[in-house]
Amino acid sequence: MEAQLASEELQLVNAKNNLDLAYLELVQLLDLKDYEDFQISIPELDIVPDAEYEHSALQVYSVAKNIKPEVKAADARISSAERGLAIARGARSPSLSVRGAMGTGYSEASMRVTEPTGELTQIGITAAGEGVYAPTFHYEITPFADQLEDNLNRSIGFYLTIPIFNNFQVSTSIERSRINLDNARITNQIVKNQLFKAIQQAHADATAALKRHQASEKNVNALGEAFRYTEQRFNIGMVNYIEYNDAKNRLAAAESELLQSKYEYLFRTRILDFYMGNPIRL
Repeated sequence: MEAQLASEELQLVNAKNNLDLAYLELVQLLDLKDYEDFQISIPELDIVPDAEYEHSALQVYSVAKNIKPEVKAADARISSAERGLAIARGARSPSLSVRGAMGTGYSEASMRVTEPTGELTQIGITAAGEGVYAPTFHYEITPFADQLEDNLNRSIGFYLTIPIFNNFQVSTSIERSRINLDNARITNQIVKNQLFKAIQQAHADATAALKRHQASEKNVNALGEAFRYTEQRFNIGMVNYIEYNDAKNRLAAAESELLQSKYEYLFRTRILDFYMGNPIRL
């Protein structure tokens, strides 16, 4: 019995060391500086007997496919591919365009008459030999604003382009866009299938964990009663220490299994809550 006590004390020390290492690993994952004051609150969680998860795998999937980002991304790729196909087909349609232009100009060579000088200048001679005279005038550069207005010109034109032959580039582009759309639809279905399979697996794991917990609970109750009976017989010397210790170990193993199955079920149901878009609460 003293040897068994020493062995169990060693197991206790090892378990505490493993706990400290687990705390340290969690602190490092959370990147916390204050390790000494770090503690974990253990919530009181109970499992209602025979209470399976409230939603089926198909119900969870019906919600998840509308909120999961990978599904939304796959749907967006389909919309993009459909728009690309429409654009490619649009290259076969005639195009009508309108163009307009307006311009003006300025030049220092542009002159205008201001007033006559009063002088006459001979500009020719008649058949009778008489001179022909004309008045002379003062000139100045046409002002900038007047030139912009006088030199203003406008134009407008309509152009119709009808694609007839373009080396099959449009047809090739359409086929390529159609292939991209088919690929996007296939990828979308693959993403949804993978999501449904993951939800099915998570739901099956939750159901298995619940059944394991129920069986473990029955096992603990039975082994607990057996241990109490063995302990009473051990106290009056009807069984030896080996039998007593075996009953105690089997009860401890069953209790450990019950605890593991409990948190396994809670963990699996929280995964299903995640797929449903529900906040993770304990």
